[in-house]
Amino acid sequence: PDILWAILNSLFTIGGMIGAFTSKFVMDIFGRKNGMIMHNLFSIIAAVLASVSPILRSPVALLISRFLFGLHSAMSCSIAAAYINEISPLNLRGQTGVYPQLFITLGILISQALGFRQLLGTPDLWHILIAGPIVPAVVGSLIIFFVVPESPAELLL
Repeated sequence: PDILWAILNSLFTIGGMIGAFTSKFVMDIFGRKNGMIMHNLFSIIAAVLASVSPILRSPVALLISRFLFGLHSAMSCSIAAAYINEISPLNLRGQTGVYPQLFITLGILISQALGFRQLLGTPDLWHILIAGPIVPAVVGSLIIFFVVPESPAELLL
């Protein structure tokens, strides 16, 4: 069980490393807007796998889930930051560049708080906590698809 726990935790980091290296290619192929929608698919698939892993009694679903969450997390750091940098006016770029990291930190705070035993950190509810990122991934993808324009730099290509 200890080796499985170590692999489970390291898969997030391995996925993050691959996601960081491939995010440039995702932006080049899909553009900034579609790249943000596409990388949210990793989070949606990972959340579904995490939520069904106790039902399937398969650690493989959870392992794949952690890897996909790592891919999503690293890609979101670079794709969202690039998009915000491209749409921000020059005089606001420093201020708006802080928002991705601010919301990442806020998400970590919320997930840590929800992980207390009194909330979702129990043997019966942990999979709901891990699957929680499906909500911002779906809502964010819908907002990006219907409301957010493509970045000016991408439109020029």
